Amino acid sequence: MIPSAYKNSRIPWKSDLCAVCMLATRSKTVEVQLTHGVSVMLCTMHASEEFRTMRSGRDFVATLTRCFRATRSMTRNHERALSAHLERLNRPQRTATRSLPGSYHWKALRNEVEHRAAAGESMRTIVADLRARHAHDVADVPSARTVRRWYHDGRWRENVRTALRKGYHHRDPAKASRAQKDRAHITRLRETHAATARAPASTLAAGAPP
Repeated sequence: MIPSAYKNSRIPWKSDLCAVCMLATRSKTVEVQLTHGVSVMLCTMHASEEFRTMRSGRDFVATLTRCFRATRSMTRNHERALSAHLERLNRPQRTATRSLPGSYHWKALRNEVEHRAAAGESMRTIVADLRARHAHDVADVPSARTVRRWYHDGRWRENVRTALRKGYHHRDPAKASRAQKDRAHITRLRETHAATARAPASTLAAGAPP
């Protein structure tokens, strides 16, 4: 009989098929996030770090290229994502943490992202958790795009982590909590400015000194 997904008890029904294995999928699949907004469902074997880095990424890229072309789903973003994967695996490895650029104001958060990614957490879970936990901070939370960029930079794949700021481990959590609260006089200044901004121009002119 010709293989089919219809009433096929050998393939998993609680998850999507692997884009590579298709009807030969036998294990649970996971979503693998690439750059440029591209993601693909793969089985544990094809989603493994071993397969993604095999022969400097050439096996992974060649395989997905054939899959995308076979389904006529290859777009410019797919090509860019696969090229970025090859570029990342073939660039010179970093040797010094202090020379790493970016994230000067979010070192601790980027460090957390890298540790969680290295432990196997999905990018979607990390992004949602960080933005929910820090949604009420005084400082603006990093955008989802920024967190995704940290993930895709892949420093953690090279066993590199963004260095925490000097003295981070000696900070006082109680003082950090108090710092999140607005001071009364700052609140009053904001309310006054908001009321002034909402007032009609004629009202402001009438109250202005001659």
